[in-house]
Amino acid sequence: MKNIDKPKVLLSGACSYVGEELLSYLVQNTDMQIIACCRNFHEQKTISSGVIYEEADLLDLRSYENIFEKYKPKYVFHLAAVTRLFSGEDNPELTVKANYFGTKNIADLCEKYNSKIFISASSNLAREPKSVVGLTKYLSEVYLRNKSKSCRMISVRLANVVDSKNTVTLFFKKQIADGGPVTVTDARMERRFIDKKQAVYYLMKAFENGKNKDVYVITKENTNITNLAQEMINESGKNIDIEFVGSKKGEKLIEESYHIDEIVNTEIQDFAILKNDWQPQKIERAINLLQNKSENTEFKFLMKKLKLSLQSD
Repeated sequence: MKNIDKPKVLLSGACSYVGEELLSYLVQNTDMQIIACCRNFHEQKTISSGVIYEEADLLDLRSYENIFEKYKPKYVFHLAAVTRLFSGEDNPELTVKANYFGTKNIADLCEKYNSKIFISASSNLAREPKSVVGLTKYLSEVYLRNKSKSCRMISVRLANVVDSKNTVTLFFKKQIADGGPVTVTDARMERRFIDKKQAVYYLMKAFENGKNKDVYVITKENTNITNLAQEMINESGKNIDIEFVGSKKGEKLIEESYHIDEIVNTEIQDFAILKNDWQPQKIERAINLLQNKSENTEFKFLMKKLKLSLQSD
């Protein structure tokens, strides 16, 4: 690790699939004091006496402020979020609170308590977003790019992480174990995948090399979901059919690739810096799309706050 002398690092979402892997990596490869933040303590898995677990919830700003005030972390990895597309569509109010305002609040605390680096886990869904999760992740990137003053704020658009909670690979495994059929949205559907070790690798590379306001993207080739399903069926040795069930709300058919004029390649394979995704018209379109996701009075109030927060910085 570069230029690190036993600082404190805060990890939100430490009990998540990628969070546990990142926590394990930090314990094994650094001498940092780690403050692992989980929403529910019963989910924690103690892996080192050097890890301090703290209960914190993105919906409770004070819970994180208490932790910042107590430890004053120099580095922050922010993984806690609503990540499942369908959960976001079903509860847009919660998703805006957690993904946008949760990220905003932690970023604000980083500046208030003089943190040096803030790494925010964004999502592939922020690419030409149309789902609530994708839109909130995209607008969080916008906020961080506008907000950043004393703290280096960096976003990393992670791809789908194989076997993380509610991912298609786990879904297929269960369907295969149950004897099928395996259900796929559309024969043409494609997604970009990484495993949990790759996710941690990309987060750490952004931490080591990222500059203020950078947004990193993963550019590896997409995988056809039908082919993936067939490979998993073949590996099982079972005779199972694939059924096509049609798309759900907010769901994309194909995760778009990044064009050469949109990115700056790095020395790291399949890892690039995005350079032109924040034109005013794109931001306005994202706000309008998100605004139409609910007629709930609370949601309208949240959208007013969201727009004001983007304007104020």
